[in-house]
Amino acid sequence: MIVNKIVADHGIDEMVAWEDGLRGTTKNQYETGSVAVDFWETLFWGGIDGLVDIADDGFDIIMSNPDYLYFDFPYEVNPEERGYYWAARFNSVYKVFTFAPENLAQNAETSTDRDGNDMSVTTPNVPAPKIRGMQGQTWSETIRTDDQYYEMAFPRVLAVAERAWHRASWELDWSPGDTYDATTGRVPMDDLATDYHSFVSKLGCHEMFKMKKLGINYRVPPPGASIDASGVLTANSELPCTVIMYSLDKGSKWSKYSGPVGVDNDEVVFLQSVSSDGVLKSRLVTIDEACDDCVKVDSGNDVNTNYGNTNDGANNDGKTNDGNAGGGNAGGGNTNSDPTTTTNGQSPLPPNDYGYTIYNGGNSLLMVGYFKCLFSVGFLLAFAQ
Repeated sequence: MIVNKIVADHGIDEMVAWEDGLRGTTKNQYETGSVAVDFWETLFWGGIDGLVDIADDGFDIIMSNPDYLYFDFPYEVNPEERGYYWAARFNSVYKVFTFAPENLAQNAETSTDRDGNDMSVTTPNVPAPKIRGMQGQTWSETIRTDDQYYEMAFPRVLAVAERAWHRASWELDWSPGDTYDATTGRVPMDDLATDYHSFVSKLGCHEMFKMKKLGINYRVPPPGASIDASGVLTANSELPCTVIMYSLDKGSKWSKYSGPVGVDNDEVVFLQSVSSDGVLKSRLVTIDEACDDCVKVDSGNDVNTNYGNTNDGANNDGKTNDGNAGGGNAGGGNTNSDPTTTTNGQSPLPPNDYGYTIYNGGNSLLMVGYFKCLFSVGFLLAFAQ
């Protein structure tokens, strides 16, 4: 309250603070005309009740939920992906895109909790809280370089912008008493898939070119791939207009993937996605056995992936999952967790079945890292009125 008075005394009529600093108070105890809170409770830990409570205290609400809007978490469930895990095992572009900020319970139908379990969330019997906007956070305590920051923030922040500036047809109204889980079928998933396919196509084929012109070394997602029982390799990319390269000789020679490829049973296939200019590259993945309904992936192989380019650009240096001390992934790894279109017009591969095993041994490091964090880079976007 002392800070709020200082702000008001200087003629500033608005204050924004994280919710935990304002808990136990109400809006009418402050002197500025507006007091907004960054709401950062997770859905699976009872966040919807916390949302109702903070709205009842009279504060303006900025949705800053870590399980959907923190960019210091991995994009995918894989030990080679950098990031923490305490609120989300992954925050993919698709997961950020599907976040419904004004109907928090709805997200229980389109996503799982941190450990990959289904959620059941009932909308409280109160009027809908007034949501002022939403914000994506890139916390910096495990980020060491500008390129690492760019990779964590982009392209996820563009999905935040899409949700803040446009309410989609599949975003449902707050409806007191309605329950959402993986089986309720309230969300029109066909509409969501169509909307996401349109978004990700524009993202890959237009917006990423703009990012490069701005000098932003955005993240290139690794390919999704599988080898079927007949020995046919099929691959796709989360970002359309992204080039997929593959090698059948452990990285000595690379070829551009343009359609299904026959491989011998004992061949190990190396794959990597590359930006259209050949500079930015995904982490390397390998496929080494046929499987009818899964993708077996290994990564981190030290091979030459230059493809004739002398500038390696932001090649995911240091992506060793800094926040996950003693990590491991019982899920086997993944490449393409989201139902996206592909670069070659093929049907997307099915989502991989993750293990969602929580990394062990990182809790003490997590708390030290959290409290020593000096700053974050946030993107606040007010809703269009």
